[in-house]
Amino acid sequence: MTKKRALQSVLAAAFLSSVAVLPNAAQAKDWWPFKINAAKGGDLKKVETIDYVPLEKAEKPWNLCVLFPHLKDSYWVSVDYGIVEEAKRLGVKLTVLQAGGYDALPKQLSQYDDCVASGAQGILVAAISEAGLAAKLREGNTKGLVQIAVANPILETPITARITPDTYQKGFQEGEYLKKYLGDKKTTAIGLPGPQGSGWAESYMAGFRDSTETGNIKLVAELYGEPGVPQSLRLVEDALQTYPDLNVIWGGAAAAEAAVSAVADAGQ
Repeated sequence: MTKKRALQSVLAAAFLSSVAVLPNAAQAKDWWPFKINAAKGGDLKKVETIDYVPLEKAEKPWNLCVLFPHLKDSYWVSVDYGIVEEAKRLGVKLTVLQAGGYDALPKQLSQYDDCVASGAQGILVAAISEAGLAAKLREGNTKGLVQIAVANPILETPITARITPDTYQKGFQEGEYLKKYLGDKKTTAIGLPGPQGSGWAESYMAGFRDSTETGNIKLVAELYGEPGVPQSLRLVEDALQTYPDLNVIWGGAAAAEAAVSAVADAGQ
């Protein structure tokens, strides 16, 4: 196995372990196998389903660096936990940096430079914005760095590998479920997909929008914003006043959590 391939496997193991939390991560026998859709050679048009199997141990104590947009909610805290625990089990050095929010692109760019300056041989990138990080990622490629997109998709910029959900299908299938659940009931809906400019939020929104082009759901607004409960709460409260016939609030986890209290406070 080449150095780059070995390091790529370590990085993939580190992130995938955050998807399925292990009861005793230090023992490989406790691994719970699961299937993933793997893109051959990074080509998203050539996908095959494989059984993911973790490495027993890293070939050497690689120096890895992780960039998160923030650690303000349970989603990113769980990803952080999985990566940190798997790095311990594999025996690699790990530095974790978080920018503080989706409005902190300049800080993430600076943290990327910090990773490179620290001698990181591989970087796990949960990008605040693909367009915003593209130049840095291209520089990393020329330096031979292993770079893997974590959760937030990097689809256009050349990168070593991507480990990400299909955000478009996520939104589309949620729309399909909603139409089936509501049946013939006419519905007024708003969408709160996440931060504009992130890439994944726009894709998530596009999936839901395309699904609702058929059926009885009228999508009256697409409200982008920081994916936190306080920020989402303000958007939901404004929408409840603006659209009095609103009866569906669709979006990410923070939006759903915020909507519970906002709808209750509005007496609806």
